[in-house]
Amino acid sequence: FFSSRRRHTRLQGDWSSDVCSSDLTIMANSIQCLKNPNLALQNILNISNKCIVTLPNFAHWSCRLDLFLGKMPVTKNLPVPWYETKNIHLCTIKDFEELCNNLDLHVIEKLYLNNNFKESALTKLLPNLFAAEGVYSIERK
Repeated sequence: FFSSRRRHTRLQGDWSSDVCSSDLTIMANSIQCLKNPNLALQNILNISNKCIVTLPNFAHWSCRLDLFLGKMPVTKNLPVPWYETKNIHLCTIKDFEELCNNLDLHVIEKLYLNNNFKESALTKLLPNLFAAEGVYSIERK
């Protein structure tokens, strides 16, 4: 995790609300590796005003094709075979947005990126199918 205050402080590891507070926390491609991603989001927003979350989209068309062909996906965002991955809670764009809604979190901004890490007309139109990665800025409501 990366925490940014006015002086750009970097902290890693387990946090508790007694330890610190920050303006912004970045959770880059790690939410799917956590045992309890829902609790992690809640805890981060207890100590940080906002959080930027990036996550691979398991519903991307290339992942769907690999699953249809009977194998776990290996993509730019999911670069290692299933037996070497740290991912334990893969999700889709739709799943993450539903989680934010269930946790009563406000999505300030969201970007749907393709395999070239850029937004496109297709990623905006059908993000769950064409976005390889979701990027979210969230806060408590």
